[in-house]
Amino acid sequence: MAMAERFTVSQINHYLWRRQGFAGERDPAAGPVVEDVIGIYATAPTCYLTVLARDPGFRLADLDRLLVEERRAVRIRAMRYSNFIVPARLLPAVYQATQTGLFNPLKQMLKLGVSEAQYRDLADDIEQMVGSETMTAGEIKRALPPEYAAFGPAMSYVMPQLCAEGRLVRAGTRGGWKSDLYEYARFDRWLPGVNLNEMSPEEARPVLARHYFDSYGPATVQDFRWWSGLSKGEATTAVAALGSELAAVEVAGVEMMLPTARLAELRATPAEPPQGARLLPVWDAYLMAYKDRARYLPAQWYDTVYAKTGDATSTVLLDGTAGGVWDFEEQKKTLVVKVALFEPAGPAVWDALRDETIRLAAAAGFASAALVRCHQPVTLKDGPQNRFKSPLKEAPGEQVFAT
Repeated sequence: MAMAERFTVSQINHYLWRRQGFAGERDPAAGPVVEDVIGIYATAPTCYLTVLARDPGFRLADLDRLLVEERRAVRIRAMRYSNFIVPARLLPAVYQATQTGLFNPLKQMLKLGVSEAQYRDLADDIEQMVGSETMTAGEIKRALPPEYAAFGPAMSYVMPQLCAEGRLVRAGTRGGWKSDLYEYARFDRWLPGVNLNEMSPEEARPVLARHYFDSYGPATVQDFRWWSGLSKGEATTAVAALGSELAAVEVAGVEMMLPTARLAELRATPAEPPQGARLLPVWDAYLMAYKDRARYLPAQWYDTVYAKTGDATSTVLLDGTAGGVWDFEEQKKTLVVKVALFEPAGPAVWDALRDETIRLAAAAGFASAALVRCHQPVTLKDGPQNRFKSPLKEAPGEQVFAT
């Protein structure tokens, strides 16, 4: 058996910098980011900021158009029951691969005293009510007959269950780029050409593995298992089914895999680290793709990037590795970006961060932007559970520039 080809950590980081689109050289022929990089979190504003970090010409309305007008992608709870944006063409595979063992909203309704027969009657009424329209959960609840008021707290599980069954789908949102107020539509009318049952879970899991390693490889089976939420046996079988589609490589003494078709691209990647800065949001797809994060995150800074729950905060990716954290706030018509780097940096780094700030403000439609340098970030291990969502909310700092 041939030995796995060896690559350095810097070369892998440089390869993934390009593969993820951070190099600013995205080929338009690759298609929209949400179709090319699987696993983009659907939560706002993460979904918008994730795409922006990978597409220099992106504007927030581009993603809304893709989801609502063109319907080439859709929001669905999938890997680890998180909410992802999934290309419509991959929806059956992702759905079938990840539904087993997910959180079951129906079980929660049953625990709260709602029978399955009662739920089925309600589900039929909701599906008929929505018809060809889109409605928020609040609008649906207000339009229901009075007898359904007896559902009480169980009502909060109804919409997730209808989506899990493929009867409803999360369509558009209301309230702007930071809102998660979803509108729901009937699945069969929103995506009439999509058949969620066109393949079995056994057929779907290798498809999911194929797209994972294409987006995030080189990676390990353990990385794929963590990201996908599959059991050890399911993940191992899915990867094994790909056979020669995957090539083994060795990175810092660890065997990893990536698509054989991308091996030549990896070999041609420069051995030195990439250059540049990108502002990755909370739950960015790249930050949430691996169980082992040592390749791009120094151990001493782990607790400033990842919370105890494993959730990643908004992170400055600097020359291929995590170099700090960031946050943003709106002050009237100005977007203020706050950055706390792990180590002191020269003018070139702050110039790159200024450019990223300006790009974010322009994409979001702000009239002006400002960049603030904050002190060293605090650990996420202690303090409020959701501190990772806004790591620099109250951090003092000094303004670096303003437009």
